[in-house]
Amino acid sequence: MCLCYDQPSVPYMRDQVSKTTIEYCLKESGTIAPTTNIISMEITNIGAGEGLLSEICRVKPQYYSSVVASGKSLGPECMIVKCTPTQFNTRFVGRLFRLFQTEVAFYRHNVPLECGMSSAECYFASYDKRHARCCLIMEDLAPDKPPSQIDGASLPQAVAVARQLAHLHYTYRNKVRSSGAGKWVSLWDDPSFPLFGIASSELKKNMPNFRSAIKAHYGIDTEKYKRSTEVLDFLREHLYHFMADPVPVESGGTVNTTLMHGDARIENFFFQPFVTIDFQLARESVGEFDLAYFIATSLPSELAREYECAVVNVYYQTMVDLGVNDGLEPGAKGYYSLVDCFCNTQQYVNAYLMNMAISTKGVSTLVDLEKPDRINGHTKCR
Repeated sequence: MCLCYDQPSVPYMRDQVSKTTIEYCLKESGTIAPTTNIISMEITNIGAGEGLLSEICRVKPQYYSSVVASGKSLGPECMIVKCTPTQFNTRFVGRLFRLFQTEVAFYRHNVPLECGMSSAECYFASYDKRHARCCLIMEDLAPDKPPSQIDGASLPQAVAVARQLAHLHYTYRNKVRSSGAGKWVSLWDDPSFPLFGIASSELKKNMPNFRSAIKAHYGIDTEKYKRSTEVLDFLREHLYHFMADPVPVESGGTVNTTLMHGDARIENFFFQPFVTIDFQLARESVGEFDLAYFIATSLPSELAREYECAVVNVYYQTMVDLGVNDGLEPGAKGYYSLVDCFCNTQQYVNAYLMNMAISTKGVSTLVDLEKPDRINGHTKCR
């Protein structure tokens, strides 16, 4: 793999993808030999929406080399090329939140290998710092496809995701800065990275209006109003992680942070075999936020009611098996308890669900889709 800056031969934009530029990149990274050439290449647009703020195409090159024995593979048969979007607004967002440089750095620093994650093989990764453009050439996972976001995850899939996230979070638990990842990933307390601040401020701003909104939507003498206000009261009482701005352990504080995936929804996981993709939103945060985001976005309500606690327990037990508490007695400083895991996950699930309902004015989303039952279920888990 190669990290390059401002190379004119790199296809940072979709219209720059050609047999010449792909050949250049594969030779730069050592994926193909200097004596190998691409004589033709089929290019197929995959379409918008397949990647976060990216344009993606599939390339199928035909190789030729006069010095390689017949029948020997000269290079990857099919690859995915992930380029910078052409629209100004999406490129601006990508630059503001450092999405492009983060994903390139994630592969460049071999994070999947470091923590035992299964990810698509990356053949080339380049970031043009001057123009905030990126190019990733990766393994094509077809014909496998991720599950539908609408259908959500099955229980075995949820268990597999929980274990995978635990491997990432354990490796970088309270080590984001000391490991060197802090040089390229956005930090928890970085004032120039506004994502967490935006989410927190939206929650604070909208929560006072929620009670009147559900009153207007359902009327005060209804069961749904009662259930929703119970959820609101629970959040106000327990949501200290979102309402405060705690300091990470590595900076002398008390919050255990790690390197998180940042967009751990079901469409970013393949299962035949298990592979994780899309690391544009990787950053330092509380590990349980990844798990909570997956639960809130990808675990269907019928599964969540019965198995949500079990999924959280799988995550926790994997962390313990990896050694998160090695050398620590229960109750000691830094000891990671099951209660800690459940409470943190619970609060972030609640925060996400409530924030989505408030910010989109989707009061019925919170109530009609039985989200309060899931939040109440968290209380029972604890």
